[in-house]
Amino acid sequence: MYLPAERISVVVMFNHLSDAQAAALDLLSAMLGEHRPRTPEATTPAPHFLGTYMESETGLSARVDAVAPAGEVRLRFGHSAERLELQADGTASNGSVQLRQADGELWMDRAVENQSSRLRPCEDRSGPAGDVAGRYRCAELDAELTVADAGGGLYGGFSGFLGQGRMELLDPIGKDVWALPCPRALDHTPPGDWTLAFQRNDSGGVAGVDVGCWLARRLAYVRCD
Repeated sequence: MYLPAERISVVVMFNHLSDAQAAALDLLSAMLGEHRPRTPEATTPAPHFLGTYMESETGLSARVDAVAPAGEVRLRFGHSAERLELQADGTASNGSVQLRQADGELWMDRAVENQSSRLRPCEDRSGPAGDVAGRYRCAELDAELTVADAGGGLYGGFSGFLGQGRMELLDPIGKDVWALPCPRALDHTPPGDWTLAFQRNDSGGVAGVDVGCWLARRLAYVRCD
């Protein structure tokens, strides 16, 4: 930004996943003595498209829920949760990601990724859940996924040539669909939650699971126990 005979540069660097852009805007506003609106319009009602979805092209889950303050929703799809402001036209957007309805269906537009896709609602969580516990193997990665039933709570963890991963509590999303959190990373931000979409055979037994996240999608794991 240019001011008369001056240039202002604001650089914010965190060693965690807080919003560096928001912090930079806060600093710039303070330097200029300007007021930056803090919250969206609080009178905007929560949209009726809150819920859980699957994105068909990537096979990843998308979860939309309300957050405080009123006037915002949280989208969990990529490697981190995204807060979207509700707009007067019924959409929700943060400038680069938009949720919109068209012909009674929910669409997600991600301009930076050149992606626009329909979100398919997840089926209600019903039927057996504990029967997904077991070991699954991915031939492509020479890796395994272990799902354990710990007194009604399901935990999952990966193992392979990089070692043994930590067991994480699975978050139920929909029928035979779970999220495995991945809060850790090496030289990049965490890849976000892994979507575990369990597949059943004709007799109703669990035969395998499709695994994916923002960085790796549609990995086929076959049940091996």
